[in-house]
Amino acid sequence: MAGGGALLVIGGENAFSLGGYRGTPLEEVLPVRLSSRVPDFIGGLFRAQPVALRHPLVQLYDTPEQSRAAWEALPELDGYGQFVAARPGAAVLAAHPRARTEDGEPVPIFAIRDYGRGKVMLVSSDSTWRWRLGGALDWRVSGFYGRFWTRAVQYLTGSLELSKVKFAPLPDRLSPREPAVVRLRVFDESFAPAAAASTELRVLWTAPDGQVREAPAKETGPGAYSVELTGLSTGWHRLKAVARCQGKAWGEDEVRFDWVGAAPEAPMDRKWLRRVAEATGGTFTELSAADAGALLEKLSPVRRQSEIVRRRRLWASPWWLAAALALWLCEWAARRWRGWP
Repeated sequence: MAGGGALLVIGGENAFSLGGYRGTPLEEVLPVRLSSRVPDFIGGLFRAQPVALRHPLVQLYDTPEQSRAAWEALPELDGYGQFVAARPGAAVLAAHPRARTEDGEPVPIFAIRDYGRGKVMLVSSDSTWRWRLGGALDWRVSGFYGRFWTRAVQYLTGSLELSKVKFAPLPDRLSPREPAVVRLRVFDESFAPAAAASTELRVLWTAPDGQVREAPAKETGPGAYSVELTGLSTGWHRLKAVARCQGKAWGEDEVRFDWVGAAPEAPMDRKWLRRVAEATGGTFTELSAADAGALLEKLSPVRRQSEIVRRRRLWASPWWLAAALALWLCEWAARRWRGWP
């Protein structure tokens, strides 16, 4: 198990303490500490409440809000395991809305834990099939069952990206501009942005010549950092980020990119440009040594210019005269009809 295996434990009436797990090596692997209460599997309907909304095993839709709405619309589960507490380092994904552990915390329904290089997942209820059957008529959650268990298998087999330290994707070759900016993020156990106060972050920069130095990481937001690199040499560069959270190893990530440097300037035929300027009545000026004020004085003054495209004289048009006469006749007729002078 510790060598890189995976373990999925699903609860039920014959699991946990009633199943003989308590006091065995299996209990030491689980994300929870088993209770000595008998029975330790409690029946009754409930709806699991997500705890770590940003965790890839919980955020099964595009946004945390969509995922929360799907969890809240799920059919109820039936029965759950009673535990002493979640183990330190375990991630509780969803919990019972009312029941409490012997330590007073919400009872974990879905929890995961790393054990050495292996992965352990606990599902304390054996009724997730109710999601499949009960959600068949609701389009919002009709695919939730498949999404959840597909993601669970990906987690257990190691194909699900769960790195808590992650560089933003980079192209193989960066544009030749300095400083080169590389961004990375650090997440906590619930995959929310990790607090800077509890995070120690080091970024090691390996240049093409093999020289290794530390690159400062500047915090740009909650759990977000920016690394600016200057003085780059042509060739492949490697960045490695190593994070510690609350004094313990948290994760690392690595990224490589090819720096091609700035493109050389094309040679300029200054003699030819001077001849062309003299022949056309212009001037040739080196911008690198030019005085901006002197160049502005040579510019032509601003001139206001307007152009008349067409003139229309209303009284020169017979149609406008006819319209005006018609209006006058209408007014005269109206006044005569009403008896006005």
